[in-house]
Amino acid sequence: MCGIAGIVAGRGIAGDQTRIRAMTGALQHRGPDGDGYWEEGDVYFGHRRLSVIDLSPAGNQPMVSHDGRFVLTYNGEVYNHQVLRSELEQGVAIAWRGSSDTETLVEALARWGIEKTLARVNGMFAFGLWDRRTSTLTLARDPFGEKPLYYSVEDDSLAFASEFVAFEQLPTIDAAPDPSSVATYLSRWYVPAPLSIAKAVAKLPEGCFLVWRRGDRPEVKSYWSVGDAVSRGRLAPVTDPGEAIAELETLLTDAVKIRLMSDVPLGTLLSGGVDSSLVAALMQKSSAAPVRTFSIGFQEEAYNEARDAKGVADFLGTEHTELYVTEADALALVPRLGSIYDEPFADSSQIPTFLVCAMARRHVTVALTGDGGDELFAGYTRYTLVSDLWKRVSRIPGRNRLAALVENLPTGLLRFLAPVIAPLVPKRLGTDNLAGKLKRSGPMLKAAGFPEFYSAFIGGWPRPEALVADPGAVIMPAYSPTEPEGMTDMDLMMWWDSINLLPNDLLVKVDRASMAVGLEGRMPLLDRRIAEFAWRLPRKLRLLDGVGKWPLRAILHKHVPRELVERPKMGFGIPLDLWLRGGLKAWASDLLSPARLRRQGLLNPAAVDEAWTSFLASGPHSSTQIWTLLMLQSWMDSRGR
Repeated sequence: MCGIAGIVAGRGIAGDQTRIRAMTGALQHRGPDGDGYWEEGDVYFGHRRLSVIDLSPAGNQPMVSHDGRFVLTYNGEVYNHQVLRSELEQGVAIAWRGSSDTETLVEALARWGIEKTLARVNGMFAFGLWDRRTSTLTLARDPFGEKPLYYSVEDDSLAFASEFVAFEQLPTIDAAPDPSSVATYLSRWYVPAPLSIAKAVAKLPEGCFLVWRRGDRPEVKSYWSVGDAVSRGRLAPVTDPGEAIAELETLLTDAVKIRLMSDVPLGTLLSGGVDSSLVAALMQKSSAAPVRTFSIGFQEEAYNEARDAKGVADFLGTEHTELYVTEADALALVPRLGSIYDEPFADSSQIPTFLVCAMARRHVTVALTGDGGDELFAGYTRYTLVSDLWKRVSRIPGRNRLAALVENLPTGLLRFLAPVIAPLVPKRLGTDNLAGKLKRSGPMLKAAGFPEFYSAFIGGWPRPEALVADPGAVIMPAYSPTEPEGMTDMDLMMWWDSINLLPNDLLVKVDRASMAVGLEGRMPLLDRRIAEFAWRLPRKLRLLDGVGKWPLRAILHKHVPRELVERPKMGFGIPLDLWLRGGLKAWASDLLSPARLRRQGLLNPAAVDEAWTSFLASGPHSSTQIWTLLMLQSWMDSRGR
């Protein structure tokens, strides 16, 4: 796992050794074991290395292909690289310099080209490839976006890097926050690809590669998408439960096994839930010695998963390490989050994620995780809740007028009406702070169809433009491949989460948290063979009696007793409401102070002050909404803005 950077210099972006070293220096946390550089003419590649496979100098980067034509700087792991080596060796004698997957990848690209190589590779990756013969730059990112890749095109030049912070080292690139990117962030709590927080910098979407030659516009192509998996899955459905379990268990076992490839210590993060417990069980099955497992706990019982994780670890016989985090530990971390997460990012589970990664890194260099199971196997309870809710909302007459009324009613009146409305609300949605939920329900009431309704249900601020000082700020569209035909409501939610929530939120959270401490995270459930298999399953083989992830649970119950893992889904949460009104109140008040906001000129001081004051008075604004403002301000503060 590494940090990569490159500059093809010209009139728009100046480049030299000083600048490429500044970019890689900003990425040192991603690769603390060493650095490397390559330059030719006005092309500069840089690399920060976290040594995991082939710890010798033979694995150093940037790496030149054996024929001398291609130069690669690469971040990630190719789990099937030994298989690819065997294919490359058929009929050809190759004098391999070492045993690294980097060498396998650059030789595959040299032999087969970008599209044929990407079709063969099983891994997580982001890379830059320079063709010295044709002066062509190719950038590529893995199917789900486990590894990040940013780029900026200015005039006749291009720069790329693993994180946004690297572009802040280039004086010719305007890295100032863009008001429309800010508004889009507030609408979602993350900055979705292809956007970044700055207009001059873009993200390469997951499952895509980019080809660029000087003087041309970058050409971005998709080589794999969840939509492709949906379409292929419908052509070969699996309807027999026994067949489904057998085939999926084989795939999962192999996906875990190939991710144990490592020349350094490795373990797994264990919450005690279905996904992480399944990964731990299959990992232990493939290991002769006890595997290392890690979990953290909180004193607040409503947020504590450590006891469940320990029960699973004890049954499996793993070498388990747990850490109980105090409120003081967590609160001490919060002011650092703006720097750790590179761009504004407001999934508050970033706090326990970072803490468990930091704890694991004291013992191992690689950690497997259970990410991806909810999106692929219908694990979120909202997948049934939102469909039922839409059926009720869509039948309400005059929904647009009702939405306008609700949005403009005083909070006090909404509190008065809440008890009257409560009996109409589905029990699973809950009636706590119902007045606030009603106040935020306007976009859902106005939704023209189910996709718009779901987007509003999982969104952040309903009218984020009002919070931005620039009146020209608009919500920008995210990367969105064509929706497959014939999608049910549940299909659409899973597809939407897989192309939005997963790459832009959950995988960003894990990547930045793990890389901040030099830990490599690997995600077996995001093996694309598993994703493609998941979309072969009908609804009845994902959901059983309204409970998602049925096939994963069935496999897990073969390895771990049902009573140890079957419990209500907790997520990876923190007592955010309590902290914002308690230990974090002074910190938050300072970041959201009107004087600070006026000086920065990015947010509307009056609108933000009203939201913060209302929240403290138990008004309609949620802690999640306030957190998006605070993480933006924390990021601004980390940049000295």
